[in-house]
Amino acid sequence: MKKVIVFIFSIFLVACTTVQEETRVSSDLKVSQFNSLSYNFMGRPTFVSLESMSDGEKVLAISMDDYGSSSSLLRFSAKHVDDYRKIIDKYYQWEKLALERGDVFTKHLGEATTWGNIISGSLSFDFHSGNAANHYLLIKFCSLGKCLDDNAFYFDMKNTHILESLLKKLKNGEIEQTNLDEVYQ
Repeated sequence: MKKVIVFIFSIFLVACTTVQEETRVSSDLKVSQFNSLSYNFMGRPTFVSLESMSDGEKVLAISMDDYGSSSSLLRFSAKHVDDYRKIIDKYYQWEKLALERGDVFTKHLGEATTWGNIISGSLSFDFHSGNAANHYLLIKFCSLGKCLDDNAFYFDMKNTHILESLLKKLKNGEIEQTNLDEVYQ
């Protein structure tokens, strides 16, 4: 029995993928979150980084400071950028139509695979109207049939364009990864 437990634990350790290298990326990207006190969507402190995983995958990580002392994180896999962009294009089409018609609604746009450690996950994309003039791209992480609704990221049109630009750079390898330990000794 002891050997079985050691074997399973060994497989678990081998299967774990970890962040090998992380480089912060300078960006104007701002994630919004609904503030119930002001009854408005407000920009949150947002941080972008490029992560190289131990399995060789490149990931764009976006972290948002939540209200309180916690933070939320979304990871976008370089392998699935085309899927993300296809859904973002659908958001652009719906946003234009909703502005023309004055519609206010929330509707699912699509889902795309994302990087996951051991258990794979997906990113769920929704179209969400704050009002007839403000429409958001809402993105949340999902795994095992459950989405983290409380940790959803809201991007207005301006920030959706910034996100799309970062995703293009990720796919094209245009985000430089620097080992700062080698630079700052």
